[in-house]
Amino acid sequence: MFKDSKPVRGFEHAQETVSVARPDGEWAQARANDELFEDILDIEGSLRIAASAVSGFSMPGGDELESGLRLLEGRIPMDDYSQMRADADRVRAAAQADDAEGVKAAQTAIVNRLVQLRNAIS
Repeated sequence: MFKDSKPVRGFEHAQETVSVARPDGEWAQARANDELFEDILDIEGSLRIAASAVSGFSMPGGDELESGLRLLEGRIPMDDYSQMRADADRVRAAAQADDAEGVKAAQTAIVNRLVQLRNAIS
């Protein structure tokens, strides 16, 4: 870090770095967890917005929901993935039946599961 073009905090050379005692495997796992956390937040956010629609109901496009679930496949426990897949099917079926409460209930179920996964990561 620099202030007035001079290194601060004891850095005497611009290329000097702080050594962190963390094995490469731990860094890789931490990065994978961070990426999963962000992916979960993206999906959760779009579903929260859709579930909070003021009039009627809203939902992310079927392709968007599908791609979000595909993004999580193999990165989360299979039980959670299977349940969210079933809830996504409920969202689509309820939307086709114009069942606003059913859509919101299924969206909320997915959001709740995503929150549990996100909390387990952090």
